[in-house]
Amino acid sequence: MPIIAPGTDNHWGIISDIDDTVVETGATDFLKNWRRVLVDRPADRLAVPGASTLYKMIARDHAAPARPFFYVSSSPWNLYGFIAEFMEMNGIPHGPMFLKDYGIDRTQFIRKSHDEHKLPAIESVLAFYPRLRFLLIGDNGQRDVSVYAQVVKDFRQRVAAVFIRDVDGSCRSGPEGGLLEEIEASGVPTFCGAGFGDAVSVVEKLDLDRPLEAASAILAPSSGERI
Repeated sequence: MPIIAPGTDNHWGIISDIDDTVVETGATDFLKNWRRVLVDRPADRLAVPGASTLYKMIARDHAAPARPFFYVSSSPWNLYGFIAEFMEMNGIPHGPMFLKDYGIDRTQFIRKSHDEHKLPAIESVLAFYPRLRFLLIGDNGQRDVSVYAQVVKDFRQRVAAVFIRDVDGSCRSGPEGGLLEEIEASGVPTFCGAGFGDAVSVVEKLDLDRPLEAASAILAPSSGERI
């Protein structure tokens, strides 16, 4: 069995959605999403524009990422193999997945809501790694913005940035646009775009594009100040 261990950078962690954040799924379209479950193979799916480049830049090695990646998604557990194979094919960093249980019982009819699944999963990651600050990456198709806004409200000092993939052109308008403004007003940098290609500049400003040892090397030995 594969074993996943945190990387060498003990400052940063990444919490990412999967559907329409990493892989194009049409998760907001019920029929398209269930076609993926029943018919499509990993090779049939496309990566979200810029996602592979962005994640590789942050991880530096997709098989053994220097920074820990956690994937929190509303996809069902029966898609685990599909998702893992897709990530390997596209160089997306490996990491633990928090997927959803689908079923019928007294506590759960078919499935829990997006918020009921995602928020507790993210909180459990934050609690388990209290010294890490996190980059939150998602999309505006399934309430990621509202979930991340709540995380920022509850754990402001633990969130370094929020990146949102705009699936329908409404990222900066309506209620979710207002939530992004609130996140920015709290001092957390945000990115919102149709793909993640333009997010590279934000990553560079956060020093997430550089190896930890390179960041340490630019400290002046005499004063400890950045050059």
